[in-house]
This record gives sequence, C-alpha cells and structure tokens, in this order.
Amino acid sequence: MKIVSAKSLATDFCLWAAVLAAGIYLLAIIFGDRGLMELKSMHKDLRAVQEKNARIEEENTALYRTINRLKNDPEYIEYTARRELHMVAPDEIVFKFLTGEKGNGDE
Repeated sequence: MKIVSAKSLATDFCLWAAVLAAGIYLLAIIFGDRGLMELKSMHKDLRAVQEKNARIEEENTALYRTINRLKNDPEYIEYTARRELHMVAPDEIVFKFLTGEKGNGDE
C-alpha cells in the first residue's frame, strides 16, 4: 500500500484546480460574450457592411456621372427627356399601336 503525504495531496489538488480553472477560462474565451465566436460573428458583419458600402459607393459614382452628364451633355439631356418624359421633336410623327384583343386587325 502506498502512503500519500498531505503535501502531495495539496499539490495534486492545486494542480487539478489550476487545470479546471484553465479549462473554464478557455471556454469563456471561446464562447463568452466577447469571445472568439463573437469575434468571428463581428468579422462576418464587418464584411457585410464593407460590401454594402462598396455597392453604395458604386451607386454614388454612377449618380455623380449621370448628374454631370445632365448638366453638360445636350445629347444626354435629349435622350433622357425622350425616354422619361416621352417628348418628341416638333417635326416628328408619333405612331401609337393598340395592343391586346381589340384592334388586332381581324374586325
């Protein structure tokens, strides 16, 4: 039979307590409120915000170019007026065709 001293028991207890405390701290670091899982989630959110910012930047650039063309390009102004306001020049003739069941030419 092996005789264990009180000093050995205290040392073993301290060792196991330290290992248990280290394990608890490790779990807290990984899964805690400000742990590695939260950090991973925050990185994912950051990437999403950066992508959204890039899309908005591209949209702003396109709008800036459109505004610049509307201020300085007469051909683009005419194109926009024709497309959005359905404007025509005085010497142009506009043909409107009926679509659907009526006006199909079978009458």
